[in-house]
Amino acid sequence: MHAKTLAVVFAAIALITAPAIAIAQPPASVLPVKALGIGTLPDSAPTIARHLLVRRTTELASRAAALNGHHLTHAQRARMMRLTIPGHVRVERRLSREIRRLKAQTHVADAVRGTLTKIAACESGGDYKSNTGNGFYGAYQFDQGTWASVGGSGVASDAPPAEQDMRAAMLLARSGSSPWPVCGR
Repeated sequence: MHAKTLAVVFAAIALITAPAIAIAQPPASVLPVKALGIGTLPDSAPTIARHLLVRRTTELASRAAALNGHHLTHAQRARMMRLTIPGHVRVERRLSREIRRLKAQTHVADAVRGTLTKIAACESGGDYKSNTGNGFYGAYQFDQGTWASVGGSGVASDAPPAEQDMRAAMLLARSGSSPWPVCGR
C-alpha cells in the first residue's frame, strides 16, 4: 500500500480511537461512530479507513473529470465503491498523474488563448466577420492561402468564431507568432 495512503489510514484510526481509549467509558467496543454513520470503533476501523480511501479516490476522479469538462457519473462512483484497497492505490496514482497532465495542458491552453485574444484584438479589433477588402479575412486576418493551409475552406470571415480560433491555434502551434509580424509580438 502507498505510504501516504497508509499514513492517512493510520492517522484516521488514531484520531478516532484515541479519544475513546482516553474516556474508557463505556468500553470502546460499544462506542457508536455516529458521525460517519457506521458501527462501533473496533469493528469499524477498517470500514472508516476504506471510507476515507473511497472518498479520496472519488474526489480525485471528480477533479479529473472536471478538468476534462465532464462530471463523474453515478456508475463511476459505484465502481469506486467496489475497488479493493490496492485498487484504490492504483487508481489514485493514475488519477494524480492524469490531473497533473490536464493541469499542464490547461495552463498551455490558457496561454495560447491569451495570445490569440491579443492577436485578434490587434488584427481586427476582435471582429470575426472582418472583411475590409484588402485580401485578409476574419478576426486573425487570414489570407486565402494561409486559411487553406490550416484546413479552412472559403474565406475566414464566413467561418464561425470557434473555427477561426481553432485554425489560428493550429497556425500558432505550427509557425509560432510569425504569421502576425506586428500583432504577434
